[in-house]
Amino acid sequence: MEEFVTEETWRVFRIMAEFVEGFELLRDVKPAITIFGSSRTRRSSPEYRTTVKLAREIVKLGYSIITAKEANLEGKSDLEILKWAIKKRRILITEDLDFSNISLYPPKLHWGIIILRFRHSLEDKIHKTLIKLLQELKPDDFKKTLIIVDAEKYRLRKE
Repeated sequence: MEEFVTEETWRVFRIMAEFVEGFELLRDVKPAITIFGSSRTRRSSPEYRTTVKLAREIVKLGYSIITAKEANLEGKSDLEILKWAIKKRRILITEDLDFSNISLYPPKLHWGIIILRFRHSLEDKIHKTLIKLLQELKPDDFKKTLIIVDAEKYRLRKE
């Protein structure tokens, strides 16, 4: 009996050590963003180059980035993309105004959608506003929130 108690006691300590190790690994997990754009955008286009530059700036702020193409979502429906983002607990950044329809995509269901209201002449200002937003808000502030980013401001709509 004494051998059983000793063995089980050490087993409990091993399990606790695994929990501690797991929580330490989770501490380094970055907040995650998915950038969803048009699959028709060519790599040589100014829009593509600008988006790559924006993604690099977002990574510097501590977010991990994945594109719809990298996630094998290219050409998928908006609903499929959003379901993937919800499952992966990712914030979705897009120019697609359809995602601003809260009847179709209620904020209470997702981890955050950021809509960039693009006018190409104001692209740099919109990107600066997005970076400001990401600097000012904490990752938890995005949960269940629709955010519209314009050239000079951003608006949040909670569930």
